[in-house]
Amino acid sequence: MYKDTDKRKSIALAFFDILGTSQKINSDQYDEIYDFYSYMVDLCSEEQIAISFSNLPGHTRDGSDIVLSIPMKHAFFSDTFIIWIEYDELFGMSLRGFFEKCMHIFTEAIRRGIPLRGAISRGDAIMHEEKKLYLGKPIVEAARAEIAQNWLGIGVTRSFEEMCVSEARLVLPYEDHIKESHFNSIKEYDDVLFVHCALDWPKYWRNMYDEDVIPFIKRMNNNYAFSSYYDNAIKFVNYSKENEDFWEDKLPPTPPLKPFIVSYD
Repeated sequence: MYKDTDKRKSIALAFFDILGTSQKINSDQYDEIYDFYSYMVDLCSEEQIAISFSNLPGHTRDGSDIVLSIPMKHAFFSDTFIIWIEYDELFGMSLRGFFEKCMHIFTEAIRRGIPLRGAISRGDAIMHEEKKLYLGKPIVEAARAEIAQNWLGIGVTRSFEEMCVSEARLVLPYEDHIKESHFNSIKEYDDVLFVHCALDWPKYWRNMYDEDVIPFIKRMNNNYAFSSYYDNAIKFVNYSKENEDFWEDKLPPTPPLKPFIVSYD
């Protein structure tokens, strides 16, 4: 007999929280919240992400990567939303395109004045859109990791202990965003949520936009009780700039991308 559990797939997932929503609801700012949510839904509605086989050289005659265009899904739950893609670890897919999409959503939210905190994970899950049933370790891991951070940013969970070169170039070793309470709660290896790095969204910002991101962050910092989130985001912005060439002498060069595009449904 066919069961829904047979729909378990390998996914890469990002779990985001829109910070400050409860405060706005208590202040009866429903129009602003609605505008925020509508904008985020539109931002997450692009349906395709480019995923390459950079782990498997020689797929094409000129030695370049094969790039697949695969669908991205999303779901919203009050002030939380997730985005995910299905992928196949067997063929060594690089998730660089997914990392970039996460950073694009994050930076566009900052430009709009929407504070986000997120975490990325991967693994097997059931993502049953028709039944609105989402079940799996990547969701649990990312949800726990999201709330264990003290900043605006995107943490990387332990499920990404191994990365290919093109993925690693989009992260930066870092751990100052992790709440001290998480470190104190670690009793054994299974309690560890993070690899000690984060998506380098400030570098993505510098490559995409001409404006300085720090004024955008400061304008969102309007609640003293949570000012550390914004201060720590600015700290990471400066750290990213100071370590812009961190990987240059540590990773082999990423092959030039002359993609052979194929469809993937």
